[in-house]
Amino acid sequence: MRTGSSSPLAWLAAAVEESPVDETGTSCRLELDVQGVHCAACVWLMQELGKRHDEIDAVRVNPARGELVLSWNPRIGTPRAFLRDVERFGYRFGPAGADNSRPDRGLLTRLGICASAAMNVMIVSACFYFGLSPVDEPLYTILGYLGLVFAGITTIVGGDLFFRSVLRGARRGLVHLDLPIALGIALAFASSVAMHLTRGPEFAYYDTTSAFVTFMVAGRWLQQRAVERNRRALLRGAGVDHLYARRRTGDRVASVPVRDIHAGDELWIVPGEFVPVRALPLQERAAYKLDWITGEPRVFTTRTDVALPAGATNAGEEMLRVRAIEDFAQSKLVALLGGSGAPGGAPDDRDTDTAGGEDRWWRNVSLIYVAFVLLTACAGLFVWRHDWERAIPITISLLVITCPCAIGFALPLARELAHNGLRRAGIFVRKPHFLDRALRIRRILFDKTGTLTNGRLRLDPASRQALFALQAEDRQVLAGMAARSNHPVSRALWNELNQQATADPDRAVREVAGRGLELVMNRALYRLGSAPFATLAALPDAGEETFFSRDGVPLLRIRLEEQIREDARDEVTRLHQMGFDIAILTGDGPLAAGRVAHAIGIPENRVLAGLDPEEKARTVRQWAGEPSLMVGDGLNDGPALSEASCAATPAIDHPAVSSRTDFYYLGDGIAAVRMALSQARRLRLVTRNILILAALYNIAAISVALAGGVSPLVAALAMPASSILILTYTVHSFTGVRTAWKL
Repeated sequence: MRTGSSSPLAWLAAAVEESPVDETGTSCRLELDVQGVHCAACVWLMQELGKRHDEIDAVRVNPARGELVLSWNPRIGTPRAFLRDVERFGYRFGPAGADNSRPDRGLLTRLGICASAAMNVMIVSACFYFGLSPVDEPLYTILGYLGLVFAGITTIVGGDLFFRSVLRGARRGLVHLDLPIALGIALAFASSVAMHLTRGPEFAYYDTTSAFVTFMVAGRWLQQRAVERNRRALLRGAGVDHLYARRRTGDRVASVPVRDIHAGDELWIVPGEFVPVRALPLQERAAYKLDWITGEPRVFTTRTDVALPAGATNAGEEMLRVRAIEDFAQSKLVALLGGSGAPGGAPDDRDTDTAGGEDRWWRNVSLIYVAFVLLTACAGLFVWRHDWERAIPITISLLVITCPCAIGFALPLARELAHNGLRRAGIFVRKPHFLDRALRIRRILFDKTGTLTNGRLRLDPASRQALFALQAEDRQVLAGMAARSNHPVSRALWNELNQQATADPDRAVREVAGRGLELVMNRALYRLGSAPFATLAALPDAGEETFFSRDGVPLLRIRLEEQIREDARDEVTRLHQMGFDIAILTGDGPLAAGRVAHAIGIPENRVLAGLDPEEKARTVRQWAGEPSLMVGDGLNDGPALSEASCAATPAIDHPAVSSRTDFYYLGDGIAAVRMALSQARRLRLVTRNILILAALYNIAAISVALAGGVSPLVAALAMPASSILILTYTVHSFTGVRTAWKL
């Protein structure tokens, strides 16, 4: 992170050059690290400044992680002016991934100067406490003005931290939440000088003023350290375990962990799969999308001279060949998976009801808070008007002791900790307001294959025997087709035949969503799918079998065995106990769906089988009166996932599905569904407790301060202490560890 430079924002030009641009050329996206964010009011300030720059479309700030996502119109300008405008308020920006691990050294320097000056004021003040009087001239006058000088140094150096924010906000018509603190510091110093000039230096409280300012700077520094420590905890873990890619080596294709990908590797990206590293396409005019990165569904066309970013999705119907130009260790996919909302993260229609009011909420909070504190301080001044020596300290205490920083940071921190806890369990939340909408869920709809079952289908013994009885040429064709698809049937065949799949990039296998695969080779049409698709006829005894055919003639009938996920029955029972209605929506036949439902405890009347994608979506729409969570893993679940109030998928390796969902998860069970819904309820409880604690603190603090029981020094200590205590409670509520105290 840049803390100072003769060339401000010197890194920005390169970052802007690498920023993705949409196909219309009117929107760019840039991710940055931001230093100095200590509460959600800082978020509001940056968003307000963004509205005053025509080129800026959207500003999203994550205060707990110190991240900013910026969208702007390159036809109007660059974000340089906006970033400079924000940096005038004391924030600092740097490229995403820069080192933000330590608090601002400038703040620590301020603290050191203030502490040194305050100690000198203490020494001077001690002389007056021990009897120094006007008869001791000229020492009396010299020490009096020496105290004024050191108190002035403390006020200028420490108070500048708050004065600048207030003045810059005022110039732009913004009411900054540091206004009461700045007024308290100015009032403390001005009243001390007035007492010095009218009654003598022994009546001035320069020592109190200096200590008060020093404690305010120290409190801000301690808050920032607590923020940075929790931020580092949130950044741990990338969540890329269990991810695999198809890599060509010689004339063979094999699945390898994404961590083993290196620059120069040729990768095969099947339809719906993502590119795990930055790579150059090896073919022209193939379709891809960036929805996993930007949340936008636009389709682009490849060029062999333009690299695809990590996270780009194959949006075509054929396999895409690319060559990696970086090791996975340098891939931005790590950042995509480790972020707060993980890939995409952009709000969709389902987020509108909660996202839109956040900016307005903080705008109202800032105005109401400042007005309330000023009115309270005026009330204190009025109540104690008969004793001005006590009225001034009480007014200063009221200006300082109430601060929304604890709420402003604790609430977004609680949300980040909730997301972080889910990430550690292999659950990645994509939509920022999912945990709010999850509280309204009443019904959970499961797809069957790959969701309630483990998706790792295997051939039954008879089918396996028939598979290896095929002619070698046909078996090679089938292996090549299976290598180019992520469908559970294809994966089952791939597991059996991956040693026989040849790396022939000229095989143009087309995937027909919901029906199967087809390949034209040597003037023959090969198909793998249902009986009507593969054999061009509805066979009466086909049942739920899959067929491999050549020119409509069946070569292989495939029966698959599937295993129910080990925790499915227990998790369905727990979800029922939590009050959720559970149903199955599946395209599989009634017999297979009924067997699964009976095994895991779902009533027969809650099973809807034999549904095509449109029928699934229509069913979800019919149940719109009760908010539902749809859990599915296939392309045929896409319309239903889009119609549901919330959506989830275990298909991390299928971004075309995960891009439609609120969260996706890793692992071999469905516990993630219950954990996500439980975490939403926990977040609601912690949020309510934070608000209650903050309200109780402010009521008690204001009451005691109005009664004259709090000095400015105590107020200066109480304000940051309350913030750190609420942060500690927040962290402990989600982790069981009081990391906020480990400064």
